Amino acid sequence: MATIITKPGNTKKKYTVRYQHNGRQRERSFAVKKGPAGAEAFAAKFEHDSRAQIFVDPSRAAVPFATAAENWVASLTGKPSTAIVYRRTLRLYVNPAIGTMTLAQVAADRDGIRKLLNVTLPAADLSQSVIHTAYIVIRAVVADAVKSGTLGQTRLSGIALPDEETRAEFVFASHAQLAIVAKRMGEVHGALVWLMRGCGLRIGEALAVGPACILPGGVLRVSEQLLATGEYGPLKHRKAGQFRDVPMPLYVVEALSKLPARDDGHWFSEASRTAAVRWFRDGCRLAGLADEFVSRHLRHTFASVALANSVPITDVSKWLGHQSINTTYAIYGHLVPSSWERARLALDTEYETWASAA
Repeated sequence: MATIITKPGNTKKKYTVRYQHNGRQRERSFAVKKGPAGAEAFAAKFEHDSRAQIFVDPSRAAVPFATAAENWVASLTGKPSTAIVYRRTLRLYVNPAIGTMTLAQVAADRDGIRKLLNVTLPAADLSQSVIHTAYIVIRAVVADAVKSGTLGQTRLSGIALPDEETRAEFVFASHAQLAIVAKRMGEVHGALVWLMRGCGLRIGEALAVGPACILPGGVLRVSEQLLATGEYGPLKHRKAGQFRDVPMPLYVVEALSKLPARDDGHWFSEASRTAAVRWFRDGCRLAGLADEFVSRHLRHTFASVALANSVPITDVSKWLGHQSINTTYAIYGHLVPSSWERARLALDTEYETWASAA
């Protein structure tokens, strides 16, 4: 049962609701007695929710999301590496955006979480897997709070994430602009720009390239990527030890030939993914490139140049490391030159040859 008492000495919140929850007496004060934000409305809601056994104490839901998230990660019993990935995702990408919000605020802010996952994080040039992990963590922390009774409900289920398998629309940067970006990234890491543009690599894959990746005949063998955890791991959709070979244009060969050798076998091991993205974004601003321009656009440029010059999409798909040709068609199918005129010419030529021989 809830009781409303008046505290005249409290000029800001003179109305207090006293109620019993989980065997303890609790209080919550209000500035007004009537209205949707008043003491009477809260008392009525408490009475209703208590009878329905769905009442959630506001003080428990006021815990900062970052605190609740750390408690949730600490309670996990799976592989230690999973907790490492979750903590890194929280520290770098989630907590800076929503860590100070309360659990209740996060659970109710569907539009804000959707914007974080579909606008803010993609703008930071994060991979689909990192964004997916961020959503897993946010949803799991809130769901755990609902299960424990800290929250009554959540509005975060079913948020659509950005899909990599969508038509590629991108900014085509000039050589002068990319030269500025490469210069800003430094004498060594500037080569990443030409490596991603010339070979269609994802940024994590480019960061894992080393001298052993260079094969005779201008071939680049890609066999690993730098993960968000700072460790090297297998390629996307591939198992450890699997690789793909990509043709290297001469300007990429030249850029890599200038790099100093490193003991660990990786040319770019001094940079984390986060640092590389930050340097890249700084260079883009200096070059006057739009805020929407991210490193993934260099990969799109590689594909569009190849397809525009009649390189078979089956080969492009293999070089990009797509799991299926359907993925390549979904992203780049609109860039494949029309075959209508070539088909007409071939059919007419064949007909004339066949008819003249009759």
